[in-house]
Amino acid sequence: MIDLNEKYKFPSEFAEFIGHEYACSTSDTHKKVNGQFFTPKLIADFMGNLAVPKSNQISILDPGCGTGILVTTQQ
Repeated sequence: MIDLNEKYKFPSEFAEFIGHEYACSTSDTHKKVNGQFFTPKLIADFMGNLAVPKSNQISILDPGCGTGILVTTQQ
């Protein structure tokens, strides 16, 4: 079995892989009917870098669900 720590440097890379695999294995009709869209890592990284902490206490609201790529981005 592949060690995920060796294959994926960041959790966001694994989240992108999972989203891509699911999107490829599910029909476009199913995704459209269910309103499913998986944010690419490039966009998630951009959105994550827009957040500027204003204190030492941070709360994160991920505006979606799924692989969690938006909360795993690296700044």
